Parts: sequence; structure tokens; C-alpha cells
Amino acid sequence: MDKYIGRYNFNDKNVLVAGLGLSGTQVVRVLQEHDVPVITVDEKKDNADYQSFKDINWDLINLIIISPVFSPYEPWVQEALKRHIPIWSEIEFAWRTQATNTILGKESPWIGITGTNGKTTTTKMIAALFHAAHKKAPAVGNTGVSLTNAAQEQDNDVLCVELSSFELHFTNTMNLDIAVWMNVDQDHLDWHHGFDNYCYDKSKIFNNAQKAIIYNNDDPTVAALAQTAVVGPHCQKIGFTLHNPETGMIGIHDGWVIDKALDSSPEGRKLIALADFNNALKNNQGDVYPHLQSDALAAITAGLVYGLSIDNIKQALSAFHTDRHRLEFVTEVTLSPGEPTLRFIDDSKATNAHATKASLMSFPDHSVIWIAGGLAKGAHFEELLHDCKAKIKAVVLIGKDKTAFLDAIHQELGTIPCISIDDNHIEHSLMEDTVNNAMRFGKPGDTVLLAPAAASMDQFKNMGDRGDQFVDAARAWVQQHE
Repeated sequence: MDKYIGRYNFNDKNVLVAGLGLSGTQVVRVLQEHDVPVITVDEKKDNADYQSFKDINWDLINLIIISPVFSPYEPWVQEALKRHIPIWSEIEFAWRTQATNTILGKESPWIGITGTNGKTTTTKMIAALFHAAHKKAPAVGNTGVSLTNAAQEQDNDVLCVELSSFELHFTNTMNLDIAVWMNVDQDHLDWHHGFDNYCYDKSKIFNNAQKAIIYNNDDPTVAALAQTAVVGPHCQKIGFTLHNPETGMIGIHDGWVIDKALDSSPEGRKLIALADFNNALKNNQGDVYPHLQSDALAAITAGLVYGLSIDNIKQALSAFHTDRHRLEFVTEVTLSPGEPTLRFIDDSKATNAHATKASLMSFPDHSVIWIAGGLAKGAHFEELLHDCKAKIKAVVLIGKDKTAFLDAIHQELGTIPCISIDDNHIEHSLMEDTVNNAMRFGKPGDTVLLAPAAASMDQFKNMGDRGDQFVDAARAWVQQHE
């Protein structure tokens, strides 16, 4: 008997689900609900059928659904590939098995978003635009919300899907309605075995896109790959830029988002003033952070392609705010009467150099007391500090992996003060010591910025815990000194 889930027939399939995190658990649930034989393996989960890939009888397996934690160069993955066993990401599984939309009479369309940085914010911003238009458009995928679950729902107007390079590697049949690529930089190179492989996996988001591909024209690598992308016959290629756009693009001029892609007039169409964005997206000078301008341009373009109204777009952006720990305003303090306040900003999500550069470049020159450090993941920071030197007033360095940071600081920052926080804390917590030392340099108008450029698990439970501890320490300092 045929065992269809969506458009795919699982008859005679024995499926191995590798990894029982959020995505793997939901894949198992859907397969079991349709009586498809499932074997699970997870080295850290007692409820898995197997805790080691060495115990798998590969002769019994003819399809694998893989967690993004597993690199394609894992020995067991290589063994499966040698045996020509198909390997799917959760994205591939959800694409092939999604339910028919009861209103449309076909599967719900997908908007996919990728990028080294900014993809979560952009995904949620696009979803917010649709919600303002009273459309059901969940932000799913790498956002922490299950794509598998959403793909089984029958009433979504569109799915806004965040796509990591890990997931795209094992995704091959997906063709999005709209594909958005925010940027690319050196990251996850250990997983991909090189930058070219990383870019190739990212570029798969464009394959056979149907309505539009939306790309960052200010990123030369992304722009070049967009031009060579093989897309559907009616697919538009629309670039976005933080500058005055050329014909066929959307950009910014004189404080306005300007459309020269979907509007045919030479001067373009004014869409929304940056002043109308939510204040939560602005720095202490009242300017929208540049990288959030990029996120908004991509989101606005996606909304316009779908025919959303300018009023819906304005409504969404006037209310939109970023996730916790993404350039999140924490608190501020008046150090001198009549002078600008000093602000504390939590960007704990800036876990690599590319994200941290976007963060640092959002502030005036010589105004940032930068809290950095953590697990460097083999990265180097000379280029980051060379590009951002003018922004940094002082550095407070945390983390157990300090060598790469100190090498770059000594090479690029010269006489800019740097305090390295000792790992041993007796009287105060790590973040209390960090904030106390940061405020040795604080003056009116400055920003104490947590944007570590590194992972958090050396000293914290996760990125969120690091940010929360910074928030608590900053607010405690302000209460003590008001």
C-alpha cells in the first residue's frame, strides 16, 4: 500500500533519522503518524534507538534525514554516500511532504532567507509584513520554530523559512517562490571545508526560484552569484543597496526607501521614511542601524513582490523590534547633567566577526567600549579591528580563548586601552567585573557594547545566558550610580 506524505511516497522506505533535536523529533513524529518505519540515532539521547552510528545496519536503510549538526565529512555520512543512500535535510523533508493548502488547492508557497548574518531578523521581519496584512505567515526553520510542523498545516498563506548553509547542503529539490540572500562572509568553514563550498551551499537557495531572487548588491560575492543563478522563467532578480539604487534595485536615498525595481519611473517610488521605523531599530543618534536597514530592504522587497500594500509595510516596520540579544537596548545612565546619556547595548548574538563588524559600525567614532571574547572557533580578528578601529574607544576582553583577540588588538588597535578580565571571580561575577571595568572609560554619549565576535559556551550556558548576565550587570551598575 502506498504511504504518501504530501507528494512523496514512502512505501518500502526504512528511514534513519540522525539527530533528535527539534527538527529530528518532529520528522520522527510525522513519519510515525503515517506508519513509515523509522530508526533513530543520537549519541546524546537515551530515547534514540541507537547511540552510535557504528551500530547501524546500513543494508536496512534506504533514506536518511540528517540534523544540521552533522558535517558531510563525518565518517558515517561518507559511508552512506558511498552506498548511494539519499540524505535529506529537514528542509528537503518538509518540502517533499508538505500538506496541500485547503484554500489554494496546492502547497503553501515558501519565502526562503539565508545569509551569514541577519537571516533571523529578516525572516521575522517578512513574517511581520504579512501579519500586518492579516496573512498567516509563520517564521520557521532555523528560527527555532519547527518547519516540519508548519509544512503539515493546511492554512498558511506563505511560509517564511530561515535556511542555514548546513540545511541547504542536503537540500536539492526545493524551488522557492522568493529566495533572499542577505550576505556572506567567512564562517562555518570547518563544517564546509572552505569558503567556496560554503558559498556554493548558500547559493542553492536561488535554484529554480519562481517569483524573485532578492540579493544584497552591496556584497560582491552575493551579487555575482545572483547574476549567474539559474531561476524560473518568470523570476525577477532584484538587488538591494544601502545607497541610491540603480534601475532594477531597491535602496535608500535622502532618508527614504526608494523602489526602482517594481516602479518604472526614473526617479523611483518613495516607500517609507527611515524615521518611521520603530525606535528600537535605531541608535542613540536616532539613525536606523545600517544592517537593520539591509534587513528591512530585503523584507520590503519580498512584501512588494507579493503585492502587500505600503500601508501594511509601514505598519509592520513601525512596530517591529529585533529578537533578544540582537542590538538590544538594555539601559542608559546620565553621567553629567545636560549631557547625552551613556547606553548599554546587548548584541550577544554577534558570535562572529561579520556580525560584530555590523554592530560596531553602527556607532559614532571613538564612542564604543567594546566587550569581546569567548570561543574564537579558529577565527582571526585583524580585519575586523582594522575596519572598525575608528569606532572603538576601549576593549574589555572576556573568554578563555583570548590569544586570537589579543594578537589582533596589539596589531590593529595600537594604544587603545584593553583590559583582560581574569577567569577567576571571587567577589563579583564575570559580568559584574566586566561592566565595572568598562565603565572606567565611560563618558557621556558613549556605548558599552557586548558584541563578542565569539561563541559563548566557554563561560556561559549559551549566547542568551551571556546576554542575560550582561543585562543584569548593566542594570545593577546603573541603579548603583544614579
